[in-house]
Order: sequence, then structure tokens, then C-alpha cells
Amino acid sequence: MFISCRAVGEDGVQLPFDVLEQQARREIADCDANLRQHRAALEAGADPAIVTGWMAETQARRTAAETRMRPGPQRQRISREEITRRLAAIRR
Repeated sequence: MFISCRAVGEDGVQLPFDVLEQQARREIADCDANLRQHRAALEAGADPAIVTGWMAETQARRTAAETRMRPGPQRQRISREEITRRLAAIRR
């Protein structure tokens, strides 16, 4: 049985794309909430230099999550017979 995997999770384990997409969507939602809090902190008078750093870090995390949502290149699955044939060709 094969599970279609498109990417590797943060812990190095291959996961189906829909699981990765759900994780990325949650990360984006968390980042958006954090960005709203950062903006509120700025409006409340927090130090702009500090808050700007927080915002840059959060935006970088959000961008990384968006990137994980994009489908990667499709890997072509080959059968056991094709692997055997290719190995036999190499041995010749």
C-alpha cells in the first residue's frame, strides 16, 4: 500500500499533503493572530523597534507556512518490477 506523500514534516517524517496543508493553515492563522497583537501593541505605544522585530519574525514564519502549502514536484512511483529491471540493466 502506498500513501501519496508530497513533503516532509518539520520532524523529518513524510506526511500526506493534506496533513501538511492543515498544519500550515493553523500556522498561518496563529501568525495572523500574532500580527494583530503586534499591531495592537504598536498602537498602545510599545517600542516600534522591538515590535517591528517581532513582526518580521512572525511574517517569516507565515511565509514559510505559505510555502509549505504549495504543492511540490510530483514524484513518479515505479513498480517493483521496474526497479528490478533498472538494477539488472546497471549490473550488465
